[in-house]
Amino acid sequence: MAASQPLARESAADVPLPGARDVRVMLVDDSLVVRSILERIIDQTEGLTVCASIASAQDALAFLAREPVDVVVLDIEMPGMNGITALPLILERAEKARVLILSSNCIEGGPAAIEALALGASDTLAKPGRGSFSGRFAEILTERIRTLGQQQPHGPTAVRPAARPMATPAPVAIDTDQPLECIAVAASTGGIPAFASFVTHLDRRIAAPILLTQHLPDAFMEFYARQIATMTTRKVVVAAAGMTIEKNHIYLAPGDAHLVVVANGRRREIALDRRPVANGCCPSADPMFDSARRGLWRAGGGSGAQRHGPRRRRRRGAAPPGGRHGLCAGARKLRDLGHARRGGEGGNRGGDAQSRRDRADARQFPQGADQIMMGGTASESAYRVLMGVLESRTGQTLSPSRIWRIEMSLKPVMQRHGIADLDALVAALVTSTSRQLLDDTIDAMLNNETFFYREHSVFDDIAKTALEQLRLINADKRRLTIWHCGVSTGQEAYSMAMLLAEQPEKWAGWQVDIVGTDVSYHAISRARVGLYSQFEIQRGLPVQRMVRWFDQTEAGWLAKADLRRRIDFSVQNMLTDRPPLASPADLIFCRNLLLYFALPMRQKAFARLRMVAAPQCFLVLGAGETVLGQTDQFVASPRLRGLYEPADQQVRRMAAA
Repeated sequence: MAASQPLARESAADVPLPGARDVRVMLVDDSLVVRSILERIIDQTEGLTVCASIASAQDALAFLAREPVDVVVLDIEMPGMNGITALPLILERAEKARVLILSSNCIEGGPAAIEALALGASDTLAKPGRGSFSGRFAEILTERIRTLGQQQPHGPTAVRPAARPMATPAPVAIDTDQPLECIAVAASTGGIPAFASFVTHLDRRIAAPILLTQHLPDAFMEFYARQIATMTTRKVVVAAAGMTIEKNHIYLAPGDAHLVVVANGRRREIALDRRPVANGCCPSADPMFDSARRGLWRAGGGSGAQRHGPRRRRRRGAAPPGGRHGLCAGARKLRDLGHARRGGEGGNRGGDAQSRRDRADARQFPQGADQIMMGGTASESAYRVLMGVLESRTGQTLSPSRIWRIEMSLKPVMQRHGIADLDALVAALVTSTSRQLLDDTIDAMLNNETFFYREHSVFDDIAKTALEQLRLINADKRRLTIWHCGVSTGQEAYSMAMLLAEQPEKWAGWQVDIVGTDVSYHAISRARVGLYSQFEIQRGLPVQRMVRWFDQTEAGWLAKADLRRRIDFSVQNMLTDRPPLASPADLIFCRNLLLYFALPMRQKAFARLRMVAAPQCFLVLGAGETVLGQTDQFVASPRLRGLYEPADQQVRRMAAA
């Protein structure tokens, strides 16, 4: 249960400003257990100290009004004001603080991470599942906090928030007396906030088209284009072959091809090049800059592109940066912002570390990544096999930023089966006929993170609006079918069961079917039992409901028999198995599952969801998921945030209106 008051660990008055001091970290997470774990990790790290442990965004804002903070570790999904809504307010209140978003929704390059970075977060990190906070995750977390904290002024110039002057950024100006024909920009994932600042402050009189190569998964490019469009009056599009390059446009390279400029008479057009390049990145800055230069356009690189483009231009006789034909001031501004975010070339995550990250984003498994991410305890082939097993059996892929989970999550499996290391595990999977070992291995690599009433606002909208509409639609047959796809250990399904059970007068005489499916045998076994630890029961479940619907036992909190009888749990792979539904689904929960699929699998998943959905229904996705650029079978509900409807359902409603 969330603490009602923030825990202030250290007053700013106690901090010796002259000279070096510890990085002051504020934790903002509604889970007391998670905050306690993070406190222990951070306080055990030299140079870091937790100055406040806070349960809500509102309390965090109140604390920042009184005390300075260097780094804010912020969760997204919290009751009341969520982390995304609070982020701009926190940045405004704590002008010099850096914000690290720590959330289970923030897979690298995912929509939630993109949105957070675009709003000004300095970094994002995916929160691990229960029992996985130690080891490599703790090292990554403390390293990132330290890197962000080292970018803060810890000397005598540090002042309290109330005394900080609010600086107004000057518009970016271009220092050239020649007409500006094009601006070419490239950045890694970390460059999202830098580009946001660049495009926001770019002089509006500059109409030159902007070419942008941004390292993100292809599935999220449409979402990122929409994010950029909210920051500028320019038209933003994901580049496609044959597009004419026009003024006041921003052309975003797709995630699976290099953006190239070609001449067509007097026009310049977009071409897409999918051939490998020397630096291993796709999309890469080099083809874009080279083609822009051949088109007599000046090109400027952000932090992720600076290494290749300008150096190559100088070797071929181009003027040095800053000259008449060198980097424009706008490009230098973006470069400087990019370096500032990672602490300059001397920062822990700049230089070679960033180069490794670029290569990891471009390939599924980079050469030497086992040494980089896992400490070199297993061969590269073992990781490849395990990742392939996971994808072939579940459809889920493991992004390079989450490869470190493999060894950590599989340690208990190896201990239980008497296996020495990952290489031996792979050998056992190949030679063994044991289904149990395979099931245990797959289950361990899945992220079963879930909790009760995840995102309260979504459940409020479902209770007040979506269910009311479904009651009217299904009034004749008086039947309601709810499918929880990827239900994990069942908290989401139990949340809906409690919500409906607390409205007996509305659903009297109705046949209500709640079905929960998941590919994990162990997760479904736990869901059927309905037994939860103290940590799990306090995550999102109000005390009144906990006491009403659960009994406390020596083993934990057990769902009452009446509640368990309301849900049918079964093991199903949503990509290959038809769910055990007696009638088409009126309400489908598929939250925080599709973000682990590659685009082809995600498109297949949407098609299967539509196949079992009722003609008029609602689909509920996670905060970090979207249908944009993924499917044309579902569209966002015009009235309910986070809910989606079949596209033909919306067309019929518009026609009727």
